[in-house]
Amino acid sequence: MLTFLTIVTILISCALESEFSLENNRLIDKNLIGTWFLNKSGEGIVFKENKGNTFSVTAIDDKNHTDIVSNNSFTSTIKDHKLINLVGKNENENTINGFYEYRLDNGKLNFRAVNSDYSERPITSQEELLEYFNKNIDKKGFFEEWGKTPFYKKK
Repeated sequence: MLTFLTIVTILISCALESEFSLENNRLIDKNLIGTWFLNKSGEGIVFKENKGNTFSVTAIDDKNHTDIVSNNSFTSTIKDHKLINLVGKNENENTINGFYEYRLDNGKLNFRAVNSDYSERPITSQEELLEYFNKNIDKKGFFEEWGKTPFYKKK
């Protein structure tokens, strides 16, 4: 079973990171908003809608302690892939974007990171980032494997 620390680690590392973001080209997926738990552990993730097309992401541990992962994330779609652009800060307090594909299926949420080892060179602009995604998103190895444990929405 995943632990709280593992959830936070998955959400803030492992993924391709860039100072540049994807385009915020979708309205918030209302089905994503809410509290999602791993099994009956009490550990989970909360997606809370902000003004505009953004949302916050908070991790919850089994003692109901919370850790804000992002205050300003959003969703995008590229070639039918639903993506979360997780916006956070790095150790130098610079804005950093992490990228995840997500899917919602019968009350279950699963996600996978864009493989950070896939990029061969640094991305130097939002245009390059978008070109990189469009060129590679359907290729094998672009994404990590889907999470083995889905999240279930709190009713």
